[in-house]
Amino acid sequence: MLVAVSALARPARAQGADVIRGRVVDPDSNPVANVQVSATSISGNVTRMASTGRDGRFTITFPNGDGDYMVAFNH
Repeated sequence: MLVAVSALARPARAQGADVIRGRVVDPDSNPVANVQVSATSISGNVTRMASTGRDGRFTITFPNGDGDYMVAFNH
């Protein structure tokens, strides 16, 4: 299955957190549920995980974010 992904990391400055949000869709732009999404901070090597919902959306928060992340998907 080919999966298209859109993800954004947006710093939440007031809390000092980085929030990564995105949506996983199939080639026909239908949302894909139950995809495991992991984000690993580059400098701290900390990994956090989330699963997509029925709408294909996910959110991962790093409370003390450093801004650079590697994101991986597993279905």
